Amino acid sequence: FIDGELRAFKKVYLKPGESVSVTLTPEPEDQIDYPDELVIPPDKPSFPVTTESPVSDINQTFIGRILYKRIISIVEKQAKAAEKMPEGPEKDNCRKGIFFLRKALDSNSLRTLSMTARSSLPYNFAQGIVELTNGHILKGAACFLRKIKVPKLPKEK
Repeated sequence: FIDGELRAFKKVYLKPGESVSVTLTPEPEDQIDYPDELVIPPDKPSFPVTTESPVSDINQTFIGRILYKRIISIVEKQAKAAEKMPEGPEKDNCRKGIFFLRKALDSNSLRTLSMTARSSLPYNFAQGIVELTNGHILKGAACFLRKIKVPKLPKEK
């Protein structure tokens, strides 16, 4: 296989217990020298940031980095509290939860986080983070000040 394509083959018939050596020589145009290391270019960041962008995308601007550090500081605070706990299954569970939360924060969109965090990160706050990250200071501030009504879930009624 060269670049995932079958470039040479030979059909061989064997009887049970029999073995044979086969040498396959690719065509000269298939014999390419490949570098020892493969450099994968990084994904291009998506800009402007939207509520559908991964939270890690807000790191693209100065204000976005400040907001991202603030979001991550919540997890770091929980991690410090977990480290003060006595060794045991409860501490291990806290550590696992913190690890999961860090991964979830970086890979999920602001919209998803807003939907799961509910009152901790209301949707208007997610929109405000997006606007501030994209450099729209006044629009961002307006989002944070906007009061939204969220209907109660059936369990809360």
